Amino acid sequence: MESRAVKSEGDIVRALADHVVQRVVNNVREEFENLPAELSGDDSGLADAWEEFCVQVRFQYSTSWHAYLMTLDSSVRYHVEELEEYERLAIWYQTEEGIEWWCANKEDRKHLFFCSINEVCRFVKDAVFSHAADWSSPSVEKYLGRFIG
Repeated sequence: MESRAVKSEGDIVRALADHVVQRVVNNVREEFENLPAELSGDDSGLADAWEEFCVQVRFQYSTSWHAYLMTLDSSVRYHVEELEEYERLAIWYQTEEGIEWWCANKEDRKHLFFCSINEVCRFVKDAVFSHAADWSSPSVEKYLGRFIG
């Protein structure tokens, strides 16, 4: 039988948060993938709004960037609000605000009085941006190849 290192509560919470964040990021990406690529022009060759979003994150924001951000904000908020409370808390503990609370309350962590859903959403949005920056597909690379030599 393989021996496993005992993990701290912080490691466990971080692993849970990473898993939940990835699940939300995937849900947001799937929502964008179900939206047509309408804002980049008919000849863009991009498959969907997710590819449009990725191109803008990797290269340059379009004049319609605010529309993508509004869609992103509402999608992230919806999925974060749908999470179980313990899942939101696990993510919140990864935010600067959550880390500060965790460190300041070493003696009594049984009573959490506040968990900012805005901080959780901001953390998840950062993960979506990171995912978009790393995203690649033939159509995204072809589109970017027109502008980046």
